[in-house]
Formats: sequence, C-alpha cells, structure tokens
Amino acid sequence: MRSDLHQKSTIRTNTSIQHSFAIVIIILAVTASLLVGAYDTQTQFVKAVRPPWPAVSMAVSNSNLYIAWMNNDTGHWNVFFAKSADGGKTFSKSIILNVLNTGNTINANTHISASGNNVYVTWWTNQKASSDLVFSPSFRASNDNGSTFGNIVMLNKNGSATVAPGAGAPIVTSNVPPTIVGSPTASVGNNVYLAWPSNSTGHWNVFFAKSADGGKTFKAFILSSPNTGKVVDFGTNIVASGNDVYVNWWTNKSGRFEPVFRASNDNGTTFGNIIRLNSTPGGVSK
Repeated sequence: MRSDLHQKSTIRTNTSIQHSFAIVIIILAVTASLLVGAYDTQTQFVKAVRPPWPAVSMAVSNSNLYIAWMNNDTGHWNVFFAKSADGGKTFSKSIILNVLNTGNTINANTHISASGNNVYVTWWTNQKASSDLVFSPSFRASNDNGSTFGNIVMLNKNGSATVAPGAGAPIVTSNVPPTIVGSPTASVGNNVYLAWPSNSTGHWNVFFAKSADGGKTFKAFILSSPNTGKVVDFGTNIVASGNDVYVNWWTNKSGRFEPVFRASNDNGTTFGNIIRLNSTPGGVSK
C-alpha cells in the first residue's frame, strides 16, 4: 500500500515538475519573441544599410566647416551635427538634430550643404511612418552658421512645407541598395534643392524639391519620366551654382543601368531634357 502511495506521489511530483518546466519554456519563448520583435527593425536596418553608406557629410562656407553623421551609440540611430569656425582646428560640442528616438525609430543617411550663413541638413526617418520600414526625407535649416536650427520639416507631410502628394517614403529592405536611400541637397543662398528616389507610387522615381525661402516651404515634382514595369531610377546626386541646378541619377530604362542627367537654368523652376551620359557601350550592366 505504501509502495503504491509512494509511486503515485512520485508520478504527481514528476508531472508537476514537467508542467513547471513547460511553463518556464513557454515564458522564455515568449520573452525571446518579444526581444526579437523589439530589435527586428534595427537588425533589418543594419543588414539593409551597411557600408558603403553616406554616414558622414561635410559642407563649408568661408572658414566655417559643418559635419553631419548618423550614430547609434545612444542605443538608437540619431543624426549628429558639429561645426568648426576656425577651419577645422576646433569643433563645437556635437548636437542631435532629430527628435530623440525611442523604440524602433531610425534616423539615417545624412546630407548637408551650406551657403553664406545658411546650413541645410537632410536625413531619412521612420519617425511617424505607418510601418517601421517606411522611411521619409526630413530637413532642418540653420540661418546663423549652424548655431541654432529651425523646426524639422517632413518633406512628404501636409503643412507649411507641403511637397507633392506621395513624394518620399521608400521602403527599406535588404534588397534595396543603401545608396538609394538618401536625399542629397544643394544650396545657393536661400535657395535649397533636394533630389531623392521614392517608390511611393509603386515604382522607383526621382523626386525634386526646391525652396526659395531657406527651407520654410517647398515645392516638388517627379524629375524622372514616370516609370512603369521594372524600370528603376535611383542613386541621386545634385549640385547648384548661381541660377543653375544639376541632378543626375541611375536608370535601367534602356535595358541596362546607366547614368542620366538633367539641368535647370532658372533656379529649379523648369528642367531640360533627360540626357543619357553613356550613349556608347560601357557603363554598368543590368
């Protein structure tokens, strides 16, 4: 009798241990799942945006040197800015230009330009996106040699800095080259110009935005020919001088990837025809 009671007691004890062990396993699995979810966007971002990326950007105006870069040493990806007023001998204490990040928010791929007392910085963020992997171009301006900056302007949001509907917000995945995701900027005085690729229309197009008031308001339009099928436009670059604005990018419209160019001679109001820069064999194969 005692043997039977002892055996039943042992069975109950073993069953209890198994149940407890199973509960522990479930708790660990749920915890691991939550932890993986919390860092999933950051991990995907690191995999998608890896060297070479435009991590550090510089601009000069007179003896003033300005630098902007992305950094995650706070535990989140932020945009930092520093200035030198003595030709790079000494630098001011760096500041964070974006809203301090929490959760899966990422700010990355900085670009900077300067003209006179004006400094303009752009970067990409998923700060207010519908998905952690949807990024939009952001902009911030200084009119006192980088001592202070105005409000952050989201270039595809409604408001005083409205840009054409649908402009911006490409989706970052491991299949999107990091050089695609950026909005290079150029400036002449209070005129600010930006060019960036976006697949918000369902196809990769090049968008262009201009501001004549130091970045307070913008107007934008598609600079590339509206795409269909598998045509891709990406990898923008932009420079400006006087009334002239020059933009180039890569496209596979001819069946292979090659660089193309478009120029404006009236401060970005209108642009000439798209010019293929390598009409003879060469370039990059598709």
